[in-house]
Amino acid sequence: GLLTCFFAGIGFSQNGLFVNNSTGGIRVMHNASITIDGDFQVLSAFPNPLSKMINGQMYLTGNVVSNDTIYFERQDSLPHTKPSQIHFIGSSNARILGTAPAKFSQIVVNKSSGNVLAEAPFELHDTIRFVNGNVVIDTNVLVELVYHTGTNSVDSNPWLIGESAQHRFTGEGMLHTSFPIATGHDVSIANTGFYFYGHQSDTLTLYRGHKKLLYAGNGSIDRFFDVSFTNSQTTIYHDTISLKYLGDV
Repeated sequence: GLLTCFFAGIGFSQNGLFVNNSTGGIRVMHNASITIDGDFQVLSAFPNPLSKMINGQMYLTGNVVSNDTIYFERQDSLPHTKPSQIHFIGSSNARILGTAPAKFSQIVVNKSSGNVLAEAPFELHDTIRFVNGNVVIDTNVLVELVYHTGTNSVDSNPWLIGESAQHRFTGEGMLHTSFPIATGHDVSIANTGFYFYGHQSDTLTLYRGHKKLLYAGNGSIDRFFDVSFTNSQTTIYHDTISLKYLGDV
């Protein structure tokens, strides 16, 4: 069956939670929360996003396993509704795993010790806030920063908050985003440290990696960008870029 958390101010606690039934699922409403001491796994659920959607708050000490895409999303049909949040808490490493990338709205990394290990791809649609702990991206894994089509102020989301030398994305994998520039303006690309002034009809594709460049010497930072533009208006306009080691906290 479908496990649903409905009520405002009501919290639900569970020691590990597994969904593995093609006729079942889980739903956390926008005004409810669930705390899981252990893993949250969606291995199989009813084939409808509503049967595996987290609109409220989730506090998790263990791993996320998404073998049947989990949707952590805002209910846009409800006015003044906050986006859903998943809080990675606890004192040991947590892993993001699975064969069907989870779609996160807001992530809060707040580990008393340990890190979040991204061992499978996932999508970020709104923000990730670093309070304590890193997100370590595994080799060949992409974290997709998803911009919403038709957004004029493309610097509104997704957004990295609180990255510092102590708490940030690290590892062999990369961040990735690609989107069309709706209007000409100055953009901080997801607060990754890459800043761009472009013009309408430009499409920007960005990868950010997190390792030292070979032969760069001791002064190299654990950061590089791979950026490309298509349909660029550079024959008419001059586009400009600037870089920072970290974005604006």
